Amino acid sequence: MKKFFAVFTLLSMLVMVSPAELYGQTTSQPKTPTTTVTKDKKKQRTKTKAGKDKHQTKEKPSREQLAERQATLIAQQLGLDEPTRAKFISTFLANQKELWAARGDKNAKKNTSLMSDSEISKIITGDFEQQQRVLDIRKKYYSTYCKLLSQRQILRMYELEKQTAKRLRKHQTTVRRK
Repeated sequence: MKKFFAVFTLLSMLVMVSPAELYGQTTSQPKTPTTTVTKDKKKQRTKTKAGKDKHQTKEKPSREQLAERQATLIAQQLGLDEPTRAKFISTFLANQKELWAARGDKNAKKNTSLMSDSEISKIITGDFEQQQRVLDIRKKYYSTYCKLLSQRQILRMYELEKQTAKRLRKHQTTVRRK
């Protein structure tokens, strides 16, 4: 209860201080937003006086780009020197590409209610084979990581990978609900 009260008072103090921080800086030219509707997207957008779109649609990064960002962040958090960092990033990206190829299309929905037992058995054994391929790839790259990193760094890398995967799953479920 004491922790809750301490956190609550800290948050309330931050809320009271934050409005003063927001208005502490003034701009030389105030921007007045205007609302327009674009025909192609059918979305309402806010534009500044200069006509620039404040909420420009960004291209969704490819999974290769996301994997490269993830590798860079992991290398940064592990505190790797430049040569080790470059080797780690290239190894990490190769690992990810092999894992993607081994996992295949997970989104393929299968209607098992219309299948026979032999077809279901094939699906289950196929899943086991896929999991074994993924495990073999992880073992292969573990031996490569052993040449680059200490055991603590490898453990930390796997933890960071799991955290990222968890965040992505959470993000995907919130996006799908909207």
